[in-house]
Amino acid sequence: MNKRHIVDMPSEPFTKKYGGLNKAENEKMRVIFYPGCAVTLIYTHWGEAIVETLLHYGVSVYVPKTNKCCGIPAATMGEMGLYRQQANDNFDYFDGIDDADYIITCCRPANTALPTMPSAKQDAHSVRKRSISLSS
Repeated sequence: MNKRHIVDMPSEPFTKKYGGLNKAENEKMRVIFYPGCAVTLIYTHWGEAIVETLLHYGVSVYVPKTNKCCGIPAATMGEMGLYRQQANDNFDYFDGIDDADYIITCCRPANTALPTMPSAKQDAHSVRKRSISLSS
């Protein structure tokens, strides 16, 4: 076991190419794709495959221009103030898009965090209702 298998970091984050609204030609619906940190910074090809597949099937996809961490790493370190701030930043982004039917993610920590993120926001329930996972 002398060899280590380490993934090369892409030269650009996933959000640089796909951040914003990616419009499908024959749009049937819109979703928000929350890529999470790993897809944004390391496994960008996962995010590309998801967005391109959704576009192919007529689903327009919002992607954050700047991915904000879901906060789970901060929460696991006991930094609950930082966790709440990151959760609220994400809720602000999600709440700013009212024409998306679903919020999807392939990030396992984000899948756990989205439905349970602590928020003082009134419409946090609407975000939770729209959340679905591609990682289950």
